[in-house]
Amino acid sequence: KRHLLRVEYGSFRLSADEREPGRLREGVVFWMDNAFQQSPYGFPYFGVLGAAWEVLEFCRDRGSRKRKLRMLLLLTLTFYIIFFHSLANLPLYGRRDNVEIIKRFWMQTAIVEVLFMAAGFHRLLALAVPEVHRPALVVVHVGILLAFCRRHYERMDQSDNYIVSQFGKEVLALMPVSSLFLTMTDLVTNTLRYWQACHRHRLDVLVADQNLMSAEWFVKGQAKNYPGVAFPANIYWPSRPDGFNMREMVDVNFGKFRIFTFAGAKESSHEQAGYKLVPFGYAEEFVRPMNPDSLSPWQCNESMWAETVPSHLPPSPPYVNLSLTKYPEGTWEYKALEEYFIAVNRYGFFAFSLGSRFPRVAYYAAAYVYRQGARDLPRERCGCSLDQYSHFYRSLGS
Repeated sequence: KRHLLRVEYGSFRLSADEREPGRLREGVVFWMDNAFQQSPYGFPYFGVLGAAWEVLEFCRDRGSRKRKLRMLLLLTLTFYIIFFHSLANLPLYGRRDNVEIIKRFWMQTAIVEVLFMAAGFHRLLALAVPEVHRPALVVVHVGILLAFCRRHYERMDQSDNYIVSQFGKEVLALMPVSSLFLTMTDLVTNTLRYWQACHRHRLDVLVADQNLMSAEWFVKGQAKNYPGVAFPANIYWPSRPDGFNMREMVDVNFGKFRIFTFAGAKESSHEQAGYKLVPFGYAEEFVRPMNPDSLSPWQCNESMWAETVPSHLPPSPPYVNLSLTKYPEGTWEYKALEEYFIAVNRYGFFAFSLGSRFPRVAYYAAAYVYRQGARDLPRERCGCSLDQYSHFYRSLGS
């Protein structure tokens, strides 16, 4: 029922925090602003004109099937905009990342918007052009369409775009055999599952999304698909009586699997138990500090980690020279590239943190990371999130 009504997290409720309210007014304002950004030359005004004209025509002739269909489209568009933004509970002001997320739900409305823009534009031309010249309107319409295609073809041509798929394969390539991967974010979870489900690639890696583990149906319905994995309770929700936290999840599985996370953990209970996260590939591994008196598998020898950095640091991906003009901040392709630099940056900071205890191997590891990061980062400032990593490496080099 909750999923059918779209009030379950992951449907139209885009924030996992159920206390976060829907943002109807905010969402509609950003939707209208996006319409003007995506449709230059004031075409959204033609959409308003087209919609108003169809309402007037329907009031005059309610028996027409064409009028009924057009009114149905208009009502569907209105209902979707109101219903979706009433539920979509992501704050938008000052949050560029959230705006890019919510844009993905506006693509459906764009089809109807364009139809009414075309209708409004046609009506306006029909009023302005004498009837004898009406056949020429066909040429005008086709010319405008071709002009738009020519202007946007290169940016919209995705015939050789395999970046997101390549990202998933790059992440899986560095995962140890038979590991447990507690992921977070749509990009990594969906790309890994794509490779596993569609290509039968690296099925030994058990991928469990932390946000999905927070759904009531997950443990009950999906635990059977994670052989050997123990779930401490019914749901990953620490504040619930029947919920578990990350410390409990790691406790009951530590020693059976090497356990990794992507984008951290939703809460920090594991830190209180002495676990720490150590960079490994695109992920971070849950480890316990080395205890010579009580060794267990997969405890962290930080000196050995530094010595082996070249073997598990993510290599330069195929899309490292991504066109930031074609794939600006907010696109999935940009995010795939950013995740690479996030991982490399994490390695740099962690290697430096070991410098006081293991200077010989730690500074060698840091220098290795620096050379790769400095080589791969954009040469010029892009006015995007990659600039923060450029600043880090420039400071590191000096």
